[in-house]
Amino acid sequence: MPEWLAPVTSPKIAAGMDARVALARTYSALALANGRLEQGRAWYGEVKIGYEGAR
Repeated sequence: MPEWLAPVTSPKIAAGMDARVALARTYSALALANGRLEQGRAWYGEVKIGYEGAR
């Protein structure tokens, strides 16, 4: 599996942190994770097609 499919780490959120900053960090992490899921789905689809064509 490609390295870019590694899990996305949770953002560091500290007590007393501005809620807008915490939300922005969380939103960025979720956007990155969802992007990796989309890319992973496409990558796996190509791998699957490659194996189907090799039969």
